[in-house]
Amino acid sequence: MKTLNEIIYGLVARVFNKHKINTDTVTIDDFDLDRVYINNDEYTLRMWNIFEDGNVSYTLFKTVGNHGKPLGSGKARTSKKLVRLLQEDAERKYREYLKNQKDE
Repeated sequence: MKTLNEIIYGLVARVFNKHKINTDTVTIDDFDLDRVYINNDEYTLRMWNIFEDGNVSYTLFKTVGNHGKPLGSGKARTSKKLVRLLQEDAERKYREYLKNQKDE
């Protein structure tokens, strides 16, 4: 069975390879994949929709100065385990958002 790190790195490699970006050196600084370093260049992999069948829709950005340059969008296959964890994380963040709205 693959570890969560192996699953995430596999997803990143599939997306970046699809966009013809060499993935010799991959460093992921946070789980949301906001800061992914490939060969010392910074990218953001923004996941928009997470599907129960193991697919995610995404947009890939390369960091240029203080903004991101869109490189492409699409769907990438990942594991159902990662999909479940991403859904749980999104639900947790939404509950926190609702709680903060009530506190204001």
